[in-house]
Amino acid sequence: MGASILQLRADNLELGLVPELGGSVAYFRKRTEGGNVDLFRPLSERDHAANDILGVAMFPMVPYANCIEDNAFDFEGQRYRVEPNLPGYKFNFHGRGWRSEWKATTVESRRATLELRDDGPEQPHRYLAVQQFVLENGRLIVGASISNLGPRRMPFGFGQHPWFPRRDETYIKFRARQFWIESVDSSATEAITIPPELDFSSMRPPPVVRRNNCYGEWSGSAEVTWPGEGVGLRITADPIFRQLMVYFPAPPTDAFCLEPQTNLISALTRIGRAAAPQDLGLIVLEPGQSASGEIVFAPFDV
Repeated sequence: MGASILQLRADNLELGLVPELGGSVAYFRKRTEGGNVDLFRPLSERDHAANDILGVAMFPMVPYANCIEDNAFDFEGQRYRVEPNLPGYKFNFHGRGWRSEWKATTVESRRATLELRDDGPEQPHRYLAVQQFVLENGRLIVGASISNLGPRRMPFGFGQHPWFPRRDETYIKFRARQFWIESVDSSATEAITIPPELDFSSMRPPPVVRRNNCYGEWSGSAEVTWPGEGVGLRITADPIFRQLMVYFPAPPTDAFCLEPQTNLISALTRIGRAAAPQDLGLIVLEPGQSASGEIVFAPFDV
């Protein structure tokens, strides 16, 4: 039996949350005269019944985003190890938050708060993560915060991993300054100038081949439009989300990802490679310190 879905509604927007399934979103849709239009790829009945986190509409990345190469990293003289957590891949991706049960601490008609306390002594990161979802003024506002519950200062990162529908007519637009080449193991090798065929500074459709790349120094704004449905979605993120991870599975997959996040791909394993944590988008928190940021998803007519 699938985890229960919390439903929020405001104006013409509907949001479904699945706290027990990684603190994730089941659906985000807009009601129109022609019917409901999904702005995120919705959780299917099959994936819901199976509690498949890879089928959700959006999940949080916490206490870091993307992978840890070789499942180990060094920080201030201490070596930390993690275990692989994604079938078919040899590295740990996104930490433990997206594979944990969250608790709903506040649920109202237009807003909800989800929390995850993950402070087991056997793991590198011990933290309290909070997500706040608010439907307001025709927008979805997603706030996130993380607090260091451990005994020593640690580098953290966080972000959101939404899936968007890839329809016959889909166009994407955003600006960034860096493009990280993907390695054979889904980490990253080096940053280069953005290739023209993968430059989304003007509106263009998704590529027709698989791409999985981190765009550094992202402007904090992106747009997805579906002219056939007469709807678009504008994404704006606080400056703490300096990177945008972009994942286009190979067709015929009917979804793709634009993932606002604080840290670069493989950031934890790049500490010490001539880069300070803050240069990698990591946030070093003293015990008891917190960091937070908001991402706004605002639909508009096309």
